[in-house]
Amino acid sequence: MTIASIEPNQPTDSRALTESGEAPKSVAWTQHLWHQLLSWTICAALASGGLGLLADGVRLAWARAPLSIVLAGALCSPALAILLSLFAGPVLALVSAAGAWLVRGGVLRKALSPLPVALLAGLAAFTITQVRHHQDTTMRNLLIGATTVALLTIAFACARSAPRLVRLFAVAFGISAFLLDALVPRWYYREIHDLLGLVTVAGGLAILSPLRRRLLQKSLSRRFGVTLIVALVLAIAVVKVVDVAAPGWRAQSERCALYGPALARAGRALVDFDRDGFSPVFWGGDCDDFDARRNPLASDGPGKGDANCNGVDPPAAPTDAQRGLLPTAGDANLGPQAIDLVVLATVDALRADSLRPSLMPHLVAASAGGVLFERAYSSGTRTSVTLPLVQTGSRKGLSLGKRLASAGVATSVVVADAGMEGLDTIAPSFERVVTPPKGRWPGMDATDRALRLVDEVGSRRHYLWVHYYDAHTPYPAAANPPFPVPVGLHSSYARYAAGVVAADLALGKLLDGLSQRGRLAHTLVIVGGDHGESFGEHGMLFHAASAYEPVVRIPLVLLAPGISPIRYRHLVCHGDVFPTILGAFGMARDEDESYGRSWLRLRTAPDLRLHGFVFVRSAQAASGGDVMSPLLAIVDDRYKLIKTVEDSLVQLFDVVDDPGEKVDLLHRLPAVARRLELSLETYRDVIGYPADEDLADLKTFGERRLDPDGNVF
Repeated sequence: MTIASIEPNQPTDSRALTESGEAPKSVAWTQHLWHQLLSWTICAALASGGLGLLADGVRLAWARAPLSIVLAGALCSPALAILLSLFAGPVLALVSAAGAWLVRGGVLRKALSPLPVALLAGLAAFTITQVRHHQDTTMRNLLIGATTVALLTIAFACARSAPRLVRLFAVAFGISAFLLDALVPRWYYREIHDLLGLVTVAGGLAILSPLRRRLLQKSLSRRFGVTLIVALVLAIAVVKVVDVAAPGWRAQSERCALYGPALARAGRALVDFDRDGFSPVFWGGDCDDFDARRNPLASDGPGKGDANCNGVDPPAAPTDAQRGLLPTAGDANLGPQAIDLVVLATVDALRADSLRPSLMPHLVAASAGGVLFERAYSSGTRTSVTLPLVQTGSRKGLSLGKRLASAGVATSVVVADAGMEGLDTIAPSFERVVTPPKGRWPGMDATDRALRLVDEVGSRRHYLWVHYYDAHTPYPAAANPPFPVPVGLHSSYARYAAGVVAADLALGKLLDGLSQRGRLAHTLVIVGGDHGESFGEHGMLFHAASAYEPVVRIPLVLLAPGISPIRYRHLVCHGDVFPTILGAFGMARDEDESYGRSWLRLRTAPDLRLHGFVFVRSAQAASGGDVMSPLLAIVDDRYKLIKTVEDSLVQLFDVVDDPGEKVDLLHRLPAVARRLELSLETYRDVIGYPADEDLADLKTFGERRLDPDGNVF
């Protein structure tokens, strides 16, 4: 809200005249401010609210959202605009009036009167671009400069002395910003969308500047104030009841709407008195806005009185059920001499649907002789989150490398990328670490080095982990002919598929090499992904910044002597790998199964359910690939609940009957949503998520953008 104009002579109320026929200066100044306040507030509400009503309603309808959600999104945007205009109106009125008072006299006053408000707009642009964890200073400064110039041009266009051509130019600025805002994907650079929205609203104010001047020339009666009060009451009512009237509307609005989400963020930024990044208004989730130690990211523990505002006081002694675990059966351990080699092979960014004969014939063939987990979930959506959890089980105990080394087991790791996220925290626990000096090895090269380590260690008990990068960006050249791209997916999927094929060839060579060496009879092999990859589902690309099925569902296969081939239909997760590998060497203890179950229990109970639910750590996108705050998910036998921390946005899906997560069931199954949300928040408190290292990890995640070939750079 950034426009100033030349203030015409203001009318005075006859009742305020002195005996000399003139109003006292204090009365005239008060009336002047009152007229400024009403005119700015009305026009700001009309500009932003009108845009929100039309644009958000049309976009939600175009996305084929249910009528209740279309109405909710269309009405909530102007409601938020009215509430925010009560903040913006007084500020704009004071700045505009102060500018008119400071810059006096004729032409100079007319020329410079828009300047104070334009400078205020520049400050707003600067504030918007201070996205948490944003690292590109040059881009930020360019955004600030471009936005300030655009807003300054629009502000001058609103001056009474501005020629018609300048006004048309200002309106064109606003229309161009609106078109860019509408065409750029919503997940891409959130601050750019906010800046474009600011310019668009400024253009709307430029169009409404004649109305504002007419309002200034009129004697605004009490009915204008009454109208504002009524509008305020209605706006508050809409914001209060919209979640009840149309549950689930905010998820659609976040994906499609132009103004509703941005207005909500602006409101939360304004009402954040303790400056902890969270607010009690507009779904901000802060339970005490005058205590920065209490907010949704605060560390919470037993007896802290719900420091993280999630409504849960974590238990001092959590039960298995609160950790998502079901009662056990069978033995978590193999005999002490049953296994002399454990091989963990992980493929970065491997989607669950990649495990099919056309892409991974070698792994599909191998899985027929072992356990194929049909509902395997990643514990996180980034390598730096999942692989440390695989190696430690919970990040709180000793890693596999240290535990096994203490029992005389050799430990080795081959990582095909020198810059793997989290490698610096994992590598020190292994005796042998093999990585390229720089860049990345093809999967075949990684396999050759892994087999060489098997030969070097010989008959000594050995834990070997190999991590492949063939399916991770930058993808290899597409096959000729290229792999077909499923309907609705990004064209880069063809190159991703070529990478999956390369990874499968490397895995096939690894298994063949073990077989040729006569090692498989005493070897346990686990093959899987660290997380999945998205190619346009739900408007998302890549991973890290969502918790939808393409990103969190992974393939997992267990090959071990003494385990009958089965297709396991129940939940498993990365937390199970830690006790399974320890169990292979006969070393699993009860406490090692605090957050996962040993798959070796399936030897005697092949249909045993291990988990009541699994928990996924992800993050909410803020700027391209930059992430701003945690996003959490919980999955039980049928349903998945996703929740963001920044704005408490909740979604509920039936991932059995609706694997594409097309229908949000939040409004249809509120009891299921409440049950899962309670389990999610309890589990989150039990594991202490997010801890300081989790937040630090978010800060280091760099910006990612997509080039025309589908690479991230």
